[in-house]
Amino acid sequence: MLTVRKGALLVVLAALLATVASPLLAAEREVAVIVNPKNPVNEVSLHDLRQIFRLDKTFWPNGKKIRILMLEHGTYEKDLILKRVYNMTDTELRQYWVRKITGLESSDFPRAWSSSAAVKIVVHRYPSAIGYIDARQVDSSVKVLAIDGKKPGQSNYPLVSRTP
Repeated sequence: MLTVRKGALLVVLAALLATVASPLLAAEREVAVIVNPKNPVNEVSLHDLRQIFRLDKTFWPNGKKIRILMLEHGTYEKDLILKRVYNMTDTELRQYWVRKITGLESSDFPRAWSSSAAVKIVVHRYPSAIGYIDARQVDSSVKVLAIDGKKPGQSNYPLVSRTP
C-alpha cells in the first residue's frame, strides 16, 4: 500500500514540476529587423515598420526606394512578422499583395528568401534593403533597427515570441 502511495505521490510531484517549470523552460525567440549598415535610419516605430512592410511607405528619408526582403512561409520569423507587423495570416498577406498589384498601387512586392542567412547577405549588398532575421544571426554585416526605441534582448521588444 505504501508503494502505491509513493508512486502516486511521484506522479503528482512530476506533474506539478512540469507545470511550474514549463514557463521557465520556454525559449524566447526574437526577430531582428535589419538594414544595410550604410542606411542612415537607426530606429523606426512599429507603426512605420507596418507602413514599410505593407508598401504604404516606399522610400527611405534619403529618397532611396525601400527593397523589402521576407522569409519563406513556414519559418518562425515570418510567422512572428505576420502576427506582430502585418496582423495577417500568410493567406491574408498573399491576398493583400494581389490587391496591391491589381489595384496598381505597387508593381513590386517583397521577395521571399529561404533563410535568415540569405536575407542577411542580400541586405548587406543593397543599401536600400530591409529584412528580418533570427536575432541570433545578427553580425556586423548588417545593422539592427530599434523598434520604438528597443532592440532584441531588451525588455518590451515587440518582435519576440515564447516557444515551448
